[in-house]
Amino acid sequence: MKSTEGGATWRELTANPGLPKGVLGKIGLAVSPANPRRVWAQIEAELEKRGW
Repeated sequence: MKSTEGGATWRELTANPGLPKGVLGKIGLAVSPANPRRVWAQIEAELEKRGW
């Protein structure tokens, strides 16, 4: 989900095929200190469905 106005409304992100499918575990997020419009995500996924 993505919000561009502080969480007042949300839009589902579906166009990124890089996110793992199936059961997800822990998810960590970090905002770039150099560019606050960039957010990194670390997603725990099933072994055979994870990316490198």
